Amino acid sequence: MNSTKKVFSYSLLSLLLFNNILTFHQKAIGSQSITDKPNLEKSLLEEQNRIAQGQKRICLRSFCIDKSSFTETFLAKQIRVLVEQNAPVTANSNNLYPLVSSLPGGSFRPNILDLEGASPKQILPAGDYVIPVKVYSLQRVASSPNGHRYLLGRYGGSRKEVLAALNRSAASSDVSQKDLQNLSWAVQAGASYKDMPAEMQALVNKLIPQYRSALKPGWWEEIEQLWNQSSQALHLHSLQEFLTRNLGDTGRSLFAMKQVRDRLVAKGGNWRNLADLFLINDGTAGAGNVLETPWSQVGEGVYARFVTEGNANDTGLLQLRIMDGKVAQKGMTNGNKGIPLLPIIARAMTVYELYQIITTLVALPEGNKNIQPLTMSPDLFSVTKDLVEIGIKFCERRSAPRGRLLKAMNILCSIAGETPRITKLKVKEFHH
Repeated sequence: MNSTKKVFSYSLLSLLLFNNILTFHQKAIGSQSITDKPNLEKSLLEEQNRIAQGQKRICLRSFCIDKSSFTETFLAKQIRVLVEQNAPVTANSNNLYPLVSSLPGGSFRPNILDLEGASPKQILPAGDYVIPVKVYSLQRVASSPNGHRYLLGRYGGSRKEVLAALNRSAASSDVSQKDLQNLSWAVQAGASYKDMPAEMQALVNKLIPQYRSALKPGWWEEIEQLWNQSSQALHLHSLQEFLTRNLGDTGRSLFAMKQVRDRLVAKGGNWRNLADLFLINDGTAGAGNVLETPWSQVGEGVYARFVTEGNANDTGLLQLRIMDGKVAQKGMTNGNKGIPLLPIIARAMTVYELYQIITTLVALPEGNKNIQPLTMSPDLFSVTKDLVEIGIKFCERRSAPRGRLLKAMNILCSIAGETPRITKLKVKEFHH
């Protein structure tokens, strides 16, 4: 009995001690809760502010911005940056060769340069040359009037090498001008090889197979992603209206590139009719007086200008002066610094280097009119089939040329002052 009482007493004592300890902890916790209440409220308030701030920001690509600062103007600026940094092909007045106030070396006495069959390593002798060139519209939604004046520069962009290769291959190709132009627009629009219809893929395989892997998606997809992320936040519904309203001519050209891609993806026959997306007839007149087109210096002792009485569908003429290496011409520029000269020397310029010059040139319209820039490639078939056969007779007024060469021949006869001569490079001029 005594032992039972002892056990009960110990149990009761333990229970009382545990209860006292529990009460002490509860009081301590209650006291701490009262003490930390301001800090707890502060933390909750900060969290609420953080959430609220997050709701006031929008994240695009690799950055975030306050929604109050996110406007149409801001979005347009971001798209313009993407265009300037990543566009497949670019052409602007910041990439012009230096202009010269007058052509050094006296009056221009042209020879028609026949490059067909010439070895890439053959050296061009000093002299004045006229090279018929096929031209292609570049990048812009604009008019292409007859008889405008152009200034020479270089085009840029992530696909500039692809376009130059296409222009080189076009020189000796029997592909129609129309199909070459459409493929050029597809390259400029950033279209991928897989999105092209089978007929256009066949042109790539024939003309620039080495660049097939370079025709991959990326540039336009980035613009579309930016638009999709932004349009809902800004309550924008029409990409075309947004681009036209905020980016003007650049915006119209961007939307045309989107339409090019849409047509190619559709795999329809209208891929051969892309001209209606880029060429407009708004009544813009050419400047005229094309023989007053300024000369540009493109290399040491190498001067050139592009003249045409026609438009993007006609053959134009690239006039070229290669100075004798003994003649030093310095200080002839008219104050326009221009881009750096090509690393070529007149006395040792090869046929290959000439092709490099021609196929990387862009003829930018003089003045501020919305006129198509033009790229070019040597029109070898014009020399062999047209100029040689009928050019001399035309200048002697015995016959008239046919088709798209009419305007080019008018210019040639005007600048020649006499019967034009044909220059074909000789084997002895081969560069070893």
